[in-house]
Amino acid sequence: MNPRKYKIIVAGLALPILMAGLFFFEQDSVAEKQNNKIKVTASFYPLAYLASAVGGDFVTVVNLTPPGAEPHDFEPSPRDIEMLSKTDVFIYNGGNFEPWIKAWEGGSFSHPPLTVNMIGALTTKKIELIESRSATDPHVWLDPRIIAEEAEILKDTLIAIDPAHEFVYRENTSRLVEELNSLDAHYRKVLNTCNIRDMVVSHEAFAYLARAYDLSMIPIAGLSPDEEPSPKTLAFISDLAQEKNIKYIFFEAIANQKLSETIAREIGAETLVLNTLESLTVDELRGGEDYISIMEQNLNNLTKALVCQ
Repeated sequence: MNPRKYKIIVAGLALPILMAGLFFFEQDSVAEKQNNKIKVTASFYPLAYLASAVGGDFVTVVNLTPPGAEPHDFEPSPRDIEMLSKTDVFIYNGGNFEPWIKAWEGGSFSHPPLTVNMIGALTTKKIELIESRSATDPHVWLDPRIIAEEAEILKDTLIAIDPAHEFVYRENTSRLVEELNSLDAHYRKVLNTCNIRDMVVSHEAFAYLARAYDLSMIPIAGLSPDEEPSPKTLAFISDLAQEKNIKYIFFEAIANQKLSETIAREIGAETLVLNTLESLTVDELRGGEDYISIMEQNLNNLTKALVCQ
């Protein structure tokens, strides 16, 4: 089984909490789990990708955030809420990435038997953004090593409710982690050769990627792409980009690129995509793109912008 070829169904919702600080679930009968696929609902694309890759033929995966939609702005519909109550496992990012989660947790809705808060489960040191008044950067999946850790968490979750297929989940996870480690090694090899180490990005989403590969992130907007920077901030970034001889300004595929284009025009630079992978478009999904392939595209654009060998 190739874990990159499983299809992801799109719908709309996410979830919470824990057992031993990680997750909590009410055990369904083993016989029932052996006869039916586990229903996994993910709050957005990277987690849906992981669930499909790790679960393989023994899971049905629903991505709550529609293709091309902005997860920062997504709000589940009543139908999504009803669907979520019928899922076996709900996985969400956490770190205030999904703004609707708190209301959903505190509502009088039927909740799935198992929920996983990925950021809450990670052992990786979280990045606190001083510029955002100590807000935690939730974009952990942009470091391949961290999303590999999330794959291991999901593997343990699936084994806990379906021990009969433990070998398959372990094999799928091992294959995926090996691919993620190769991706990480490729990033390290290429980005170690760059002449420029500063990247101007559309919003404050790339702190984990920057930390992993010794780069510096200069964000135009804050943690949410909807945050509007002041004219003073735009002027400061323009001056800084000129001072550092930056020739490319990054924008995101699914977010408004107006600010990136404005700064690029101001300093005579060009624009390139640096995809947050928060949501793949319909065309990307139909074209067979996935986490690995989009991250490789990101590396190609970083190589060009940062003048790497």
